[in-house]
Amino acid sequence: MQADKDGLGKVYQVDPATGAFLVEVDLDRYEDVFNEWDPAPYKRRDLDPDLLTYLNESSLDIPLRYELELAFTVPAEVSDSEKEKLVSDGIRNYFTFEARQLRRRLGLIYRTTAAYLICAVLLLIATTYANRMTVDNVLLEVLRQGITIGSWVFAWECISGFLFDHRRVRLELRHLLRIKRALLCFSGRPARMR
Repeated sequence: MQADKDGLGKVYQVDPATGAFLVEVDLDRYEDVFNEWDPAPYKRRDLDPDLLTYLNESSLDIPLRYELELAFTVPAEVSDSEKEKLVSDGIRNYFTFEARQLRRRLGLIYRTTAAYLICAVLLLIATTYANRMTVDNVLLEVLRQGITIGSWVFAWECISGFLFDHRRVRLELRHLLRIKRALLCFSGRPARMR
């Protein structure tokens, strides 16, 4: 099994049927999945911040080439298939909403990058023409230098937005979509000894 799937088999179990890494979550009750301060119904409720951090860190820990499976265990006495469906829908809705937000951020990055590119090109053209003129006035020389500096600032913002911001948000979106499409399974566990 590919060097125990890059050595991660020591930290995460692998589902032999699907080959996906199991991200195991032990719950005392179904409500633990959601933010306790959010009064919305399960379908629209935010996830618990600690659970969200755990899921995100697990996704970052496991290379994107592998799929995930979220394995929730609850005490057998509270096991309820209706609640499991509600929790599953709530988790899917949460990640669907977050993916939509990240896609909006990507769209904003594309638009601002395009605007910076247009400004950079226009200022570079203005700089080219301004450098052909001989200027004896200090204010005009400062303006010409300002246009040159501005063109390079806009060019850098364009490069920075596309190479760095775009890449970071795309990677975040890929991890989020992997968690969203992960198989969710619930199982009961025996009552704990007191």
